[in-house]
Amino acid sequence: MQARTGSVADPAVEPRAAPASGARPDAVTALQRLVGNQAVTRLLIGTAAGSPVQRALQQQPAPTGTSKKRRAPRPVGTADLPKSVDTWSVALRLVVTYWASTDASVVTVTYSTLDDLKRQATAALPAMTQAFVDWLTDTQLGDFVGSLTRMAVTPSTALDTAIQHRTQSIRLAKAAAFGTSVTLPDPQHDSRYSTPRGFATQPAATTGRDDGAWHSVSNTLPGAGGQTTGSVNLALMEDALTHRVMRRNDDGSYSQICPSCMRVVEATGFEVDHQQAFSDLRANLNLLAEAMQVDAALYTTVAKATPKFSTWFMTQGKPGQPGCTVAATGAAVHEFSNDLQNLVRICRKCNGALGKSDTSITDWLRASPYYGKNFLAANPLSPSFTVINRTAAGKGWGATLREWFVKFHLPVLEQQFVVERIGRLTHRLVAEQDRAAYDAHFETDPAAKEALEARADYLGGSNRAFLGGLGADEQYFDGTLTGASPTAFAPGSPARWENDRREMAQGREKRKRTEETESTTPFQRGRELGLTNAPQTAWPVFTGPDSAVFQQGFDAGKVEYERKYREGVTAACKVTDRASLAVPAPTGVDSAWAAGFTAAALARKRAYEAGRAQRAAGAELDYTSLPADVPDDLRIRLLQDLIDGWSAGRATAAGPTTSTPRA
Repeated sequence: MQARTGSVADPAVEPRAAPASGARPDAVTALQRLVGNQAVTRLLIGTAAGSPVQRALQQQPAPTGTSKKRRAPRPVGTADLPKSVDTWSVALRLVVTYWASTDASVVTVTYSTLDDLKRQATAALPAMTQAFVDWLTDTQLGDFVGSLTRMAVTPSTALDTAIQHRTQSIRLAKAAAFGTSVTLPDPQHDSRYSTPRGFATQPAATTGRDDGAWHSVSNTLPGAGGQTTGSVNLALMEDALTHRVMRRNDDGSYSQICPSCMRVVEATGFEVDHQQAFSDLRANLNLLAEAMQVDAALYTTVAKATPKFSTWFMTQGKPGQPGCTVAATGAAVHEFSNDLQNLVRICRKCNGALGKSDTSITDWLRASPYYGKNFLAANPLSPSFTVINRTAAGKGWGATLREWFVKFHLPVLEQQFVVERIGRLTHRLVAEQDRAAYDAHFETDPAAKEALEARADYLGGSNRAFLGGLGADEQYFDGTLTGASPTAFAPGSPARWENDRREMAQGREKRKRTEETESTTPFQRGRELGLTNAPQTAWPVFTGPDSAVFQQGFDAGKVEYERKYREGVTAACKVTDRASLAVPAPTGVDSAWAAGFTAAALARKRAYEAGRAQRAAGAELDYTSLPADVPDDLRIRLLQDLIDGWSAGRATAAGPTTSTPRA
């Protein structure tokens, strides 16, 4: 039977009339699966150049016989191969893809089933041509060679030569890209870092991250992580604490502002991130090694300028000569991976698949609203190619970004730590209320249940006031309370706003505590004695805290006593008819008021009599006889009484007369 080109998904093809172009429907279906709709369209209109697969399909005669009815052809993407091909080895996939996509191959490929296509690709593997090798990219070439090794396929002499020539040309192109001014900077390490033993004598891995692992040390900030951590992580945390980017919470944990999203995040939620991606860093080191392998001048330049060259690179043979190999060591990858100049702590979310991840540092910075073009303009890349990225000023991207954040963003963003503390306090208080209410619900002991319920009620009231106050402030500042954003605050207004809040809270607490204290027996007894200004010998004996409470009560009572005493003094000063200054004071008045009135009345009487006596003795008016430690209004009144007495004494010396005191 004539061999047929069938659909990979459905090799049994029903005979159908050929289209006008001469291409068979079954051929169209197979071609669609291999090279896509665009190529099929060109084929049908007669303009396709024709790859071997296409030519084979065009040249096939119409099938004969009968078979099961097949599905109608469906459109596929350009160069789309059947899904089952994805399970083949890399080498086989590359061969089939080459056959389906190139117009340069001279191999005529026909197949009846997918298994037939696989057998042909397997048979062709050892003898693929120079054209195929040249078609492969750098990465594909490495994948192809590795796949041949895993399949235990020995390439023909021609294929092996083609691979060697292609590999050499790629290396030479890489070497040319480096030029002659390649230098490796000195990585900055913390004092705890050390390179793992043996890494300097083993080549760097090309996959995985073992060579770039952090040097592990004991964590001296346990609230910010586990018992051990990377030395770079600990050094970056210490730096963050120094610059107040990270701060310690009351519970011993730490919070830090992420320099990527600019939010406060618990310190345990951070990761150390390479600003120049680790994959890029390792690839550049390996790339430099390959370039030095074929370029003796480049090798000499780098070796002379790099004190640790023998630690960072392994050399066998003579650079630039066949058989020479130069490889970056695990030590090189590890030391540059742990380079503090290239590292920043960012939160896990920002470092994940939806964040920075392995994104190019320049692309990430350019897209960030917090860095963007201003950061890149102030910190341009080094003008020469660098294996390890540094700015034109010679600093790593990590150190540069940390300094920029502290200088331009931290002064404003650190206000978030206030919100962080409030959030933690809110959680603690609400959780405590919840636990008290929960325990009270299941408590069976009546006394314990009552105590828990009282605690839950107390916390409930406190939390409602606390969160209600925050809610009121929120409504004010988001504009919902007044229908507009707050009016502008003058320079001193924010401080007054804060002080008003603080004074209101302090005033309430003082008032409530005073009310609580004043309701106790020691306070009440002290106040009673203070109201009468009782001598200390009349005080009852209180011990411990009650003694202090009694003293508070006595002081409060005495303040009241002195106020009323002063009112009595003032009343005595206002009496104009000296005969009305009855001593003792009128009955039925407060004892403190009466004491003040009596004392002032006696003082006035004495001042008047002193004036009369001075005049009777023929002496000048003497003001020094008046008491000094009296209120101003009483002092003025006593002076007037002294003068009145002196005047009355003069009248007595001249003969009996009637005297009316001055008002």
